[in-house]
Amino acid sequence: MRPVLTLIVQPRDLLAVAARTALDRAVASSAVDVVQLRLADPQATATDLAVAAAALRVLLDANAARRPALVVNAPLALVAGAAALDVDGWHVKERELSGDLAALVRADLQWGASVHSVDAAQRAARAGANYLQVGTMFLTKSHPGKTQIEGPQLLQKIRADGGCGRVPLVAVGGISTRTQIAEVVHAGADGVAVIRAVLEAADPFEAAIAVRRATQEALVLTARQPRG
Repeated sequence: MRPVLTLIVQPRDLLAVAARTALDRAVASSAVDVVQLRLADPQATATDLAVAAAALRVLLDANAARRPALVVNAPLALVAGAAALDVDGWHVKERELSGDLAALVRADLQWGASVHSVDAAQRAARAGANYLQVGTMFLTKSHPGKTQIEGPQLLQKIRADGGCGRVPLVAVGGISTRTQIAEVVHAGADGVAVIRAVLEAADPFEAAIAVRRATQEALVLTARQPRG
């Protein structure tokens, strides 16, 4: 799994008409590689996860041209107990990292992890993560209480360390402009994960295409130049 564009959504985005329409438009663009379903509610149950994942699968399946992978970002206990989930992967938070992660969830699923340090990135890579979601890159409304951010410098540190090998790095957190996309890619990102840059855009269809294009252009440019 090497996503250029990951779109992060929450269950509420499937309920509100405007949010669901925006999500549908974004997926229809065929620019999104992964849709990550994030259950942020600590009181969420396995049933909540199953219902949201099923609804999102229906929406994604309607996009026959290029269906994004569906990844669930939920407490490990919920994912591990949801054998019947029709998903392509799962995502764990840094605090859930352990050496036996791969044994806890279905072997057919790819998985990734949120990381906020070089040490966490190394641990996730050793545990077999298929990608690392790195950050917070910039200040973001998704985590209004977080004022101390890791920034693109963390991507540089992970790349310089070399302990994660070729595991793809996905930058996340407050990414919304071409300048920010270019900055994180030059720092070491292989892709970006966004929310508002697409879902709150005037035209989510065009916004998804624009984010993907900016990321791909930055990747091409970075391949021709040494990373900072």
